[in-house]
Amino acid sequence: MPNFAYRIDTADHESVIEGISTAPQYDVRVASSIRRVIEVIHGLDDLHMRASLEDIEVYLGRSSDSPEHVLRRWRAHRENHGHRFATVLFTCDAERAAHLEGVAVKLLKSLKDCNTLCVANANVMRGGGGGAPATERAVVYLTWRSDAPPTDFWRPGVDVIRAVAAHVSSDVGHVVAKRQLECGLMALKRLSMRAPMEWYPD
Repeated sequence: MPNFAYRIDTADHESVIEGISTAPQYDVRVASSIRRVIEVIHGLDDLHMRASLEDIEVYLGRSSDSPEHVLRRWRAHRENHGHRFATVLFTCDAERAAHLEGVAVKLLKSLKDCNTLCVANANVMRGGGGGAPATERAVVYLTWRSDAPPTDFWRPGVDVIRAVAAHVSSDVGHVVAKRQLECGLMALKRLSMRAPMEWYPD
């Protein structure tokens, strides 16, 4: 299945429907959704000839399973954050969407605190930033810009991954097991673990 990246200015209803329909569905294993987010972020490096991950700022969000709502959210990110690009990460049950997004944002914050975030910046607000989806399924997406002030980072070792996993698992009341978080975060050790990304044809 293709992993489509979109230019927000030219994305339309039909193209977003295709992105939603080809995105993986994650309803059980948190590790799989974490690994997916990491591998897509690593894959952004292949889309931009004049920018690297150190120049990319990302924002993780969620919306209803509706192309109209996804486009509204993407265009709001363009207006509010200067983000020009977007992709659909995965879909999941709406009741799990806020939980999964909240865990992912906590992981991003912990990685940033450890100076091991592999991009220039990521949204690190506590909890998810979107409203409750109005459909039974929800879409989790990523928007980004490629002209953020560059930053340096260290690739996390096993000790950092274990520490971050333990901290976040404790922070969410051990609803997500430390081992599941560790399994998902192991993708951080190798930038070569990436989703093959391609631009959606304009």
